Amino acid sequence: MLELDLVLEKFFAGPFDQLVPAQIDAYRQLLDLPDTDFLDVVNGKADLDDPELMDIVAILRSL
Repeated sequence: MLELDLVLEKFFAGPFDQLVPAQIDAYRQLLDLPDTDFLDVVNGKADLDDPELMDIVAILRSL
């Protein structure tokens, strides 16, 4: 999905290197979502109940 790829490209070019291990684990959990759900979360059309996941989502949304 192109839109998601563009966001993830910016993520890896910037903030990914500053993540702590718990944030990397949360990011891996996000990758388990279907692409359409992942994109909806990143675009702000949906939220998740897990605050650790939303921490990564906030980073992705800021890009």
